Amino acid sequence: MLYEMQKKRTLFFPYLFFVIFKIITVFFYFFLDYSHNLELFEGLAKYNIGDAHTYIEPYINFTNGDDLDNVYRMPYYFIFYAIFSLFLNKSLSLSGVVILQLILDIFSSILLMNFAYKEYKSIKLTWVLCLLLAFSLHTSHYIISISPESLSYSFIIISFYCLYMFMKNKNNYYFIFSSFLFGYAVLLKPTYILFILPLIFTFYLLLKNYNFLFKIKHIIKKGILYIIPFLIMIAPWTFRNYKTYGVFILFYKYEACCFDLTLKAVDFIKIRGGDIIWHNYSAGNYFFNQDNKTFKIPEFFLCKSCDLEKVKK
Repeated sequence: MLYEMQKKRTLFFPYLFFVIFKIITVFFYFFLDYSHNLELFEGLAKYNIGDAHTYIEPYINFTNGDDLDNVYRMPYYFIFYAIFSLFLNKSLSLSGVVILQLILDIFSSILLMNFAYKEYKSIKLTWVLCLLLAFSLHTSHYIISISPESLSYSFIIISFYCLYMFMKNKNNYYFIFSSFLFGYAVLLKPTYILFILPLIFTFYLLLKNYNFLFKIKHIIKKGILYIIPFLIMIAPWTFRNYKTYGVFILFYKYEACCFDLTLKAVDFIKIRGGDIIWHNYSAGNYFFNQDNKTFKIPEFFLCKSCDLEKVKK
C-alpha cells in the first residue's frame, strides 16, 4: 500500500508536466501553422490540404445518398467524424476529431510512460519519455490533421499496453481490449498489420518452459482469437467491395489514373496562366489555385478507366 502511494506521487509530476506541455505544444503548433496557412483550416482541423478530404467527403456524399465511387479510403476514420456530425456542424465536427486525437495521444503517452516505469523502475527514463513526447512536433502535426496517423498509433500503444497487462495479470478483458484496438488500428493504417509478427514472437516467449509443439498450438490458438475482432470489423467493408466490384479487396486499391489526370490538369492550367502552388507536406501532389481562376479541363485528358461524371463530382 505504501509502495503504491509512493509510486503515484513519483509519477504524478512527469504526468502533470506532460499533459500541460503537450497541450501547449499542440496549440503552439496550431497557431503557428494557422497564422501562415489560414486557408488550410476548418475549425481546429488542418483539412483543406492533401488527401485529408478523401477520408471525409466521399462518405459525406454517401450518407447524403450519392454513390461511393471508389475503394481508395476505408470508412473507419470517418466514423469518428460521423459521431460528432450528429450534433455539430462540419467545422465543429472536424474540431471534435482533433480534440479526440489530442486526448487519445495524451492517454496513450501516459500509458507508455507508465509501462517504462513498471518494467525498468526508472523515473529518469519516465522523464526522458515525458520530454520527448511532450515536445514532439511530429505528433502535434498529426494531432491537428485530419488523417488516421494520430488515432492509429494511439490505438497501437493502448493495445500493446493492454496486452502487457494481460501477460501480467492473465485477465482476459485486457486481451479482448488489446485485440479490438489492434484490429481498429490496422483498419486505420493497414501497414500496422506487420505488428502481428512481434506479437507472435511475444506469445512464443511467454511459453519458454513448454515444448515446441505446445508453443505452436498455443500461438495458433491465441493468434486466431486475437484477430477475430479485426475480421469482424473488416468483413462488411470487404463484402461490400466484392458485391460492388466482383473482386476481393481486403483494404483498398489505388487507381493510378487519378494521379495521371491530376498532373495533366495542372500542366493544362499552368500553360493557360493559372497560378498553382505546390504544398510539399508529403509525397502526394497537392495543388491550390491561389487566384481562384477556373478552367475547363478537356475530356481528352481522361484515361480510359476514368469516368468523367465521377471526376466532375
